[in-house]
Amino acid sequence: MPRIGDELAAARAMRSVARQLMREADSDLEAVGAGPGGAPGPGYGWPYTAP
Repeated sequence: MPRIGDELAAARAMRSVARQLMREADSDLEAVGAGPGGAPGPGYGWPYTAP
């Protein structure tokens, strides 16, 4: 079972990095007047729930 734990740890780390990148991108877009940030609208795929 250690492999499953490694995969979960890697997935959580990637999710964390993705959130950081999205926050930076949102800040950059807001800085150039590309619209308000905030919660994203409805998307495609599986629904997202914050942990």
